[in-house]
Amino acid sequence: MKLLRLFSLFLASSILSACTLWEQSEDHIYNRNDGNVGVGTSTPDSKLTVIDESTTPIGNFSGMSATISSPSEARAIYGAAINPNSVFNYGGYFTSAGNSYGVFGEASDEERGRAGGLFHSYGKEGRGVAGFAFNNGEDVENYGGYFDARGKRGVGVFAKGGEDGYAGMFNGNVKIREDRVTQALVVDGKGGIGGTLATELKGGLGVNGGAYITSQQGYAIWAQAQGIAAAALFDGEVTVTGPLIKSGGGFMIDHPLDPANKYLYHSFVESPDMMNVYNGNATLDSKGEATVKLPLYFEALNKNFRYQLTAIGAGAPNLHVAKKISGNSFTIAGGKPGMEVSWQVTGTRDDAYAKAHRISPEISKELTNRGKFLHPKEFGKSESLKIGWRRNRIDGDNRSQPLINSAVGLAGR
Repeated sequence: MKLLRLFSLFLASSILSACTLWEQSEDHIYNRNDGNVGVGTSTPDSKLTVIDESTTPIGNFSGMSATISSPSEARAIYGAAINPNSVFNYGGYFTSAGNSYGVFGEASDEERGRAGGLFHSYGKEGRGVAGFAFNNGEDVENYGGYFDARGKRGVGVFAKGGEDGYAGMFNGNVKIREDRVTQALVVDGKGGIGGTLATELKGGLGVNGGAYITSQQGYAIWAQAQGIAAAALFDGEVTVTGPLIKSGGGFMIDHPLDPANKYLYHSFVESPDMMNVYNGNATLDSKGEATVKLPLYFEALNKNFRYQLTAIGAGAPNLHVAKKISGNSFTIAGGKPGMEVSWQVTGTRDDAYAKAHRISPEISKELTNRGKFLHPKEFGKSESLKIGWRRNRIDGDNRSQPLINSAVGLAGR
């Protein structure tokens, strides 16, 4: 009996000692302990440490659960880090190990605009969300931020920029990977610029596109315009190192007679051959002859030479090519001494590149494109018969994408 009384006194003393660490102020309670508080641990390493090593959590929660219901703005958990002298301090710090998440946010309300997580930054050069990835030098990809949209029209990341700001800014390389046959990147500028890509490095590339496809035709860059818009505008020199296939072309300049108010257009001269044109005027000597010297590379570059001669000032029925091109020159004869003769010579390209990439003037359309047109409107046909047309939703628009399996007009591909 005495032993039982002593145990009761010890238990009461322990409970009283524990209770004296907590005090009540109106509807609040607080702990007067100057050290740390631990739940599920006897060695807390922070002001509040909650550890649950149970393998059977209650419901969907383990460790700690906080819920709040309020008609106004409220915070179930609020963390603040105030230390102006610290490089890194955190209002909340979460870690995970294995196949788990440091932070998981979910918005289950069906109303539009709900967010699983909301982060703000009001500081100068502040970051609403900052992510860092450290992989200890291993040659594997790791992510400072990883976003995955699972819905049919899900968006992994939606960013909105200020009036003079940017929806996104990347200081370094950006890799966009798309494993499905869709668009890896869609940039849709409403009433403005869809995207601006630039480089300030010497020899740098503002845009670098590559198509690495062996089974069918692919496109490193594809641009399309609707209505009166242009698919592309280049302000400056453009270099093309491969074949340039087009439906038409020409030049546009300020009109020489009224440059302030008019443009002048001219069309390209087209040919089924890869033709080079050379011309000039020659004055005949005392024998009625003239030798025309061509560039030193002429015969190395050309084959299948063609000639045209026109006498200027008077008729010259005997005017002719006395010696054909040899040693990069040819001879005109049969005219009057001192006569001026206009000449033109053409040649078909015979350089290494031309030999490997001859243009075939007529080829059959691919089986999938027969009955379709590059320009259906010009034939009075529906736009849905355009080669490459398919229903592609960008805000409800139907847009064409190239589906041509072979380069139009090219042989040897």
